[in-house]
Amino acid sequence: MDSMPRQLLEMVDGSRVVVPDSIELITPYVLRERGDWFEDEIRFVRRALEPGQRAIDIGANYGLFTLSMARSVGPGGHVWAFEPASATASYLEASLRESAVANVTLRRAGVSSRAGTAELSLNASPELNEIVRGGGSRGPTERIELCSLDELDAAGTWDRVDFLKIDAEGEELRIIEGAGSFLRRHSPLIQVEVMAGTKTSLEPVRAFLRLGYQAYRLVPGLGVLVPFDLREPVDAFTLNLMCCRADRARQLAARALLVEPADLPPSPGPDVLAGRNSDGRYHWPTSMAGFDYVRMLSGSWAGGARTNERAQVERALSMFALSRDADVPPRDRFLSLRRSLELMQKAASVPEFMRRASLARVAGAFGARLQAVTALDALARSAADQRGFDFSEPFLAPCERFERIPVAGREHDWALAAVLEEFECLQSHSSFYSGPASVGRLQAIAQLGFASPEMQRRLELVRARLAARG
Repeated sequence: MDSMPRQLLEMVDGSRVVVPDSIELITPYVLRERGDWFEDEIRFVRRALEPGQRAIDIGANYGLFTLSMARSVGPGGHVWAFEPASATASYLEASLRESAVANVTLRRAGVSSRAGTAELSLNASPELNEIVRGGGSRGPTERIELCSLDELDAAGTWDRVDFLKIDAEGEELRIIEGAGSFLRRHSPLIQVEVMAGTKTSLEPVRAFLRLGYQAYRLVPGLGVLVPFDLREPVDAFTLNLMCCRADRARQLAARALLVEPADLPPSPGPDVLAGRNSDGRYHWPTSMAGFDYVRMLSGSWAGGARTNERAQVERALSMFALSRDADVPPRDRFLSLRRSLELMQKAASVPEFMRRASLARVAGAFGARLQAVTALDALARSAADQRGFDFSEPFLAPCERFERIPVAGREHDWALAAVLEEFECLQSHSSFYSGPASVGRLQAIAQLGFASPEMQRRLELVRARLAARG
């Protein structure tokens, strides 16, 4: 792979990344597809890291997190990146040279419980490389150096560490085993992968809990961390969880990036809308007034029957509007989003089609991605069966981008394209994985005349991969 032609791609934050020139590999494909990485956490990390801070990237791969973190911490901060595969590390070295990044130390080594050496299995997509344990590897391998965080810390490598990312394809528990003193001394915010392949493992998170850390998850629609109870079901699309101790949590909470456990009551919690909506700012005629589809349809909404179900839908919409108000404290934004989801789940149990659109939008923002996908799939199937959409009551556009798109009397086409685009974005982390299954959706969106640049790129990329395979 190190002899493969290279290409230079740019992420949305301006980071320039050197990667293999091949859409048969995950990272180059995803960067060409969306101009960024698909994990929501990368956007949170860009906001959470401050100038002058220190961060560690274990399993740096091509360096997407590394480069973004380096930009966030600035010249007064520093990032230490660990990437054991020599070919992959060479790409990251090229990226650092290309952008003259001087605040990253790259070490070609794996991190584990202690220093030594190991065999690293090498895959076409290096995101899947892993240390060989037990029975050995059926494919090519590379001998690599191993180190531990405790040993490096004892040698004076770090004066302080504010953030630690661990993406080590099964080596997480050994990394934690070799980091007890490091974790107690530095108390960083930690991002740890919990999804390897198709399997979810919370054992690394449990190991952090035993060291006095608290688990959190990112709420994608808010960009805020909230406590995660390991007894809760894990959404099928969850790739990472975050962990930190109380001292770090207080710092993040002071910056409106985290809700502390003591501040989060059990469901349903207090009515955070009470006293805030006296002027109707969160009621749908006000909160949604600027959207073209609302202007087109609100005449019929205003005259709708005042049923209990309709009242439940409208309250869910108000709670969602409150959750989007950046001037509201994160705790109340999260509680309102959680309540909106609860109300919409009840309302959507009645088969009113656009209630499912609202449910998908709220569930996606909350991080209940599987539920959003299920609702969107039902909507798409109803459209395919020629049953159309029910526009008789207020609803959220299933895809946020469509709030700003003129409807121009094409309500059905607009709604169908919005459903298909959001389904395409949520049903898989990338069209790299969905491949042929995406073609029909992407073609339909284009034929309806609502394709975004990203949807156009997706269709071109999928077609190019299919054509290359004959």
